[in-house]
Amino acid sequence: MAKAAIDFHEAQFVSLPGQSNIYGLLSLKMEGTHKLVVATVRGQIFCLEYQRGALRPPLLPINFTYIPADAEVISIDGFVKKLHSAVIGVTLVKRDSDPKEVYFNLYGIHSDPHTPFQWEKIAEDWQPLNLDFIPFQLTHTQILAGDQWETVFLLPGDDLKVHMYRESFSSEVCYQEEPSEVWFPELQDLPSSVTYMDMRLIGHQRLSALGCQSGYLKCALVDLTSSSVVKYWSSKLIDGPITSVKFFTFVSKDARFKGEHSNITESLSEFHLLVGSAVELAAVFLNVMEQGLSNPQALPSSHMHDSVLCTEVADVNWDGENELVLGTYGKEILVYQVKRKDNDAIAFELVWQRSFAHPLHCLWYGDLTNDGLCELVAVSMGGVHILQHNLQQASAWCVRRLSTPPAVTIPDGAAKDESSIHETLHAELSKNKLNDL
Repeated sequence: MAKAAIDFHEAQFVSLPGQSNIYGLLSLKMEGTHKLVVATVRGQIFCLEYQRGALRPPLLPINFTYIPADAEVISIDGFVKKLHSAVIGVTLVKRDSDPKEVYFNLYGIHSDPHTPFQWEKIAEDWQPLNLDFIPFQLTHTQILAGDQWETVFLLPGDDLKVHMYRESFSSEVCYQEEPSEVWFPELQDLPSSVTYMDMRLIGHQRLSALGCQSGYLKCALVDLTSSSVVKYWSSKLIDGPITSVKFFTFVSKDARFKGEHSNITESLSEFHLLVGSAVELAAVFLNVMEQGLSNPQALPSSHMHDSVLCTEVADVNWDGENELVLGTYGKEILVYQVKRKDNDAIAFELVWQRSFAHPLHCLWYGDLTNDGLCELVAVSMGGVHILQHNLQQASAWCVRRLSTPPAVTIPDGAAKDESSIHETLHAELSKNKLNDL
């Protein structure tokens, strides 16, 4: 598949009244549109969402219940529970309290999925949980309880533990902490505080990665039906705190269902691990399931712009393969592309970069403007930057894709007369056009 040159320009900039951090961005997809929630360390939380017909996204403040004026938001996460409802988690610490008062607030726990979504209702429907540790990244995943899937929150702390919070159906308290070792055996006996985690579910198996403050890195494959570790790998090749871990495949998610990659399905053997470091070069551990953490590939020049604070994986040049996007404290976005050599060796090449006025804390790639074309969103110390693809380039790419007939395979035993072939070609071409628009 041909490639388009990477060419982003800043379409919008939304200033924030305070800086965020590497755990301060949440994306929710509801009713076909994306809502970006950005938290500042001063305790202010905003929603960024393009309204129909609007040229600029309004910065809507969300007045979550019990976030005091002296509170510092550490991390935010959430998930869509049903069609019109979402559960949001916010961790915070009161700066002026002695000893420190630390909370994990949950919002939207009683929201009605049959009524239109309103931030006011979500923000007022809350449950506070007191914490006796300083939290880091807040994330969520699913567990298999019997034959039912449940979504739980995971929260690592400075006590060298990863805490699990699960919805309770038999208690007046909606969410409560449960022992994580029952469901997450791979998160036990850690030598350092976990700073970042990523998890992928494939069938009834979970592939987990966690990076620690000391540079310790661990991956594990877990059987969900028995809650047992099938295999695991660990490494101390990295010095200093790990700022990001992210599983990815070379083939992009969209390419799996269209074009020349339409026969590819996601499997465990495809996963690689992108690791960002506060001190060293970012690296990719190839084929984790086959090679564990023994085959790191450094991303060249990724250490030349101070610490790598955030990462994203997306097909930003529309060639069907993912690129690796890094955001640094040195105010740079770096985009890397996979290169295959003649001997089938894999390397990564820096193909695009852009400078900013402030350090970058978070990255997200998705269709924020609801126009069918994804944007690259970067949260910096100064605000939110919305980077848009070159529209002329995107238009030319769409025309080229629509004018290229897809490869059509006539099933064995099917009629191969001219009219049948024309009908098959017309059906495939129509489907391809609809997918690409």
